[in-house]
This record gives sequence, structure tokens and C-alpha cells, in this order.
Amino acid sequence: MLSRRTSAAGFLTAAAAASLITGCSSGGGSTADADGVTHITAASQSNPTGFSLWLAEELGYFDEAELDVEIQYAENGGALLASGAAGDWQAGWIGAPPLLTGYDSWGLLPTGSMLTENKNIILFMDNDVLDGSSPAEALASTPVGVVANSVSAQLLFACADSLGVEASDIETVPLDPAAIVNGMLNDDIDAGVAFAAGNWPLVEDPDKYAQVCDGDKAGAQLIDPYMITPAFWSENPDAAAAYLDAVYRANEYILDTPQEEVTPHLMDFLDSIGADFPEEVAEYSLSVKNYFTLDEALEQMRSGAFSDGLTDTAEFLVDAGVYDEMPDIEAMTAEGIDVLQAAADYRN
Repeated sequence: MLSRRTSAAGFLTAAAAASLITGCSSGGGSTADADGVTHITAASQSNPTGFSLWLAEELGYFDEAELDVEIQYAENGGALLASGAAGDWQAGWIGAPPLLTGYDSWGLLPTGSMLTENKNIILFMDNDVLDGSSPAEALASTPVGVVANSVSAQLLFACADSLGVEASDIETVPLDPAAIVNGMLNDDIDAGVAFAAGNWPLVEDPDKYAQVCDGDKAGAQLIDPYMITPAFWSENPDAAAAYLDAVYRANEYILDTPQEEVTPHLMDFLDSIGADFPEEVAEYSLSVKNYFTLDEALEQMRSGAFSDGLTDTAEFLVDAGVYDEMPDIEAMTAEGIDVLQAAADYRN
């Protein structure tokens, strides 16, 4: 088991979230109304990663699929678990660790990669702590701000492993994303794991802040999966397939459309969630995310790359003591392939 020093605490972990939904059963499957329109709620986090889900609505893809989709936002995925188990939403994205908890607790299904964040989640250090020290030496001696039991924390310890630093030598300071960036700007902490678009003040000042490690450098696959509830899939598989086709069409629009046409949509999305970022920050946020087409997501699931990425996340959470045992990644991926294949069949 990973051993680490922690100088602060106070987070809703995946384990705590799981305790909230123990005994819950996933209700809230959806049927079409008299006009043939299926009404569902999709879960999302209120940060730039939720863009493609919003974009599917903005571009009319849900309307074309005879879907009326309301997006339910929360600050983090853990906060959405209990409402999903109760049937308050049917699809969306909540992040890999909450998805794993949701599958173990009530069968929440992964439906391929919305995107990967290997370039988006970054370990930053103040250049002062690197003056005369290697990144490994600085990491072993400098408290690091990180979101506890998250993919960001997974990245931190993958970076430590790639640098040859023992997990037990790392002192973490559990903070929310904004507090990590503010802590570095205020010189309260000298290292932190942050992501777009909130990390922009660190990115734009390379003389002060070094980008020490990201997912590619650490050899980690940081997946943000789409997902649907088992009730939605079992009660209305045609609508579930149409929904997935729509959100992957949004991904494909982002990939295929010139950035100057995509950016205004992203700015509108950020405004809709109350995120006040200038255009250059929005463009940066797009540049560090690797979106997947439907065909690419299906191939990733079939090849084993998707399950490998989720396995890395699950192993980190087991080592961190969040889970007592490994979730059944093979089983959840196999179920998810069936759902995503239905979306591919719907498209064709």
C-alpha cells in the first residue's frame, strides 16, 4: 500500500461517496413521451472538460436524436454519485474515480473515452525549489498541493515513480483546484498538480513555474470516460445509443472544425457555467485535451487500452486505501463495449 505524509485533510473521498449510496438502486430509466422525445438529465462537472456535453446540445445533436437533455452540474464527480444512484440523472461524465465507485455500487457503465488528459494535468514547481536541486530531490522535500484521491493525485504518484521518488517521501497538501493555484501564486506552496483552465497563471509564467511532469512524461493514461446508468441502458437502449452518438458527434466537431470556429462556442459554455476566462485561456484549454471519436473510443475499448487506463486509476485508489479491493475492470469494460457498439450501430 502507498504510504505518504499528509499535512491536511477534509475531502469527500470516493470511499465516503460510496458509503452515501450503499443500499441505493439505480432508478430513473427513461421512456419517450407522446411526441417521441426522450427526456433525460446528464451529469457534468462545472469546468472546461464538460464542454463537449454542452456542445452536443448547442449544436442541436440532441434535438436531432429526439432527446431533451438537461445538464446537472456539480463541482466534482463525487458529489454526483448519490443523485445518480437515486435516478436523478441517466448519463454524462463524472471522472474516472467516481465512475469506478458507481460501477461497484450500482452498476454505472463506462461508454468509452470522452477524452484523455495526459497533457492537461500537470505537476508544477516553483523554479526556486529547483535551483540547485533535481526534480526528484525537490519532489521528495517539498509539500505538494493536490486534490485528494483524484486523477490528479494519480498523476502525482505516477510522476514520483517515473522520477524514482518513493511514495512515502511525498508530503501532500489536500486542496481544491483553485486553492492549489492560488497557493502557488501566493508562495504558500511551492509545488502543486493543476489543470486547465485554472492553471493558466502558472502556464503563462515559465520563468517562475516549471512544468515538471504530466501524464505523457509519467507514462500514465488519464481517462475521462463517458458513462450511462444501467437503468437508462436497460429501459431505453435506443435512446442511450442515440445519446452516445450525439456526444461523440460533439467530440468530432471539436476535432474537425477550425479552432477559430470552436472557440466562440467554448466561450459561451464557460459563460454558462460562470467561468470567466479570456479567449487565450479557452484556446489553451482546448489544446491540452485529447478528444476521441466514436470509432476511436470503441477501438480503445476493444484493444484493452481503455481498461488498462482504468486499471491504473483503480490500482492507485486501492493502494491509497480508498478501495479494499480492485473493481472488476474487465467486466465493466465488457458491458460498456456493448453499449458503445449499439451507438456505432445506431450511427451506421
